[in-house]
This record gives sequence, structure tokens and C-alpha cells, in this order.
Amino acid sequence: MYISDFDAGRPESKHTIAIDVAETQVLLMLGGMFNVLPPVLIGFALIALVVSTIMIGIITCVSVMERTKEVGILHNVGARKKDISRAFTAKVLITGLAA
Repeated sequence: MYISDFDAGRPESKHTIAIDVAETQVLLMLGGMFNVLPPVLIGFALIALVVSTIMIGIITCVSVMERTKEVGILHNVGARKKDISRAFTAKVLITGLAA
């Protein structure tokens, strides 16, 4: 039996309206997921940024500790603090770009 057969003889104000509930539910669910997805991705990106920043700091600290003899030799040869600082800053920048 079709809806048109069911509505035959009934006034138009009493006609049956068919709505696909499953389609409406799926669209609402997908809309909700797409509204949640961007903030979750932004959260993951922020966490990754913080972790990579901490790791670059640790790598820089270890690098400075390992190269104390080299820094002393550079000072004895005549390098300024600024020159040594630039060398370490360049290494940090390269590490950051590689990460």
C-alpha cells in the first residue's frame, strides 16, 4: 500500500507526510562529527608543537654540554660570545625546520 492510496479520499490537511528518519539521523550525526573534528585536530597540532619545542630545547642543552671544549677553544681563538651564540642558534633553527 502506498501513501497516495492511504491518503485517497482524505482532505489535504490530513495527508500523510513521509520523512526518511534514517537519512535525517545520519546527516545530524555527520554534522556533529564535522563540528567536533577541527578543534580536535587543532588540539593535536598544539600538543605536537609543544612537544617539539621541548625536544628542541633538550637537544640544544645537550649540544651545548657536549661542546664545552669546543666553545672554550673558540673563545681562545678569538670568537666572541655572539659568534658562538649564532652557531648554536643556527643549529637550533636547522633542527626546528627539520622537525
